[in-house]
Amino acid sequence: MMKRFSFHARLMLALILLCPLTVMANQLFLKPAQSKTLRTKGRVNTVFISDPSVADYKVLNENTIVLYAKVLGISEVTAYDADTKNLDDLQINVDSFLGDINQRIAVEFPGSQVVVKSFISGEGKSYILTGTAPDEKTRGAVYQLVGSVVGKENRDLKVKYNTDDQESSEVFFMTKKSIAM
Repeated sequence: MMKRFSFHARLMLALILLCPLTVMANQLFLKPAQSKTLRTKGRVNTVFISDPSVADYKVLNENTIVLYAKVLGISEVTAYDADTKNLDDLQINVDSFLGDINQRIAVEFPGSQVVVKSFISGEGKSYILTGTAPDEKTRGAVYQLVGSVVGKENRDLKVKYNTDDQESSEVFFMTKKSIAM
């Protein structure tokens, strides 16, 4: 029993660490030099932006902020009222590719909930696909589309594990497609 719990506990921990939190801020995709007007329901008193070298803002009036993208990267913006109540927060993804490809996936594959996100590390930029597709054929077509637009070959990474009642099993939900670098 302890062996089974240990496996499940480790599996849950891996999922928690590997999956993005769903309570994160809304996402906004902008290309460099593109802007977006943000209208708040309350009066803006303070605005915080996490990386002004990537994206910045200008307060136009008490309810309107203009966000503008500078260079490739990710920044977060949060607007507060005079009582420090959170009026709005957004994750700004500045990328010439993300907004277009996510819109194209939504149009070409209406039954899917796939979103392409960027991951920037010291080794460079990678694209990660998250979400679900209604079937294997759609999933493969989405992978193919993203891989062809990025211009890289793709590869499958699959996780296998041993259990007491089976010799080896593939964990389907942990199968991920990544772009070969």
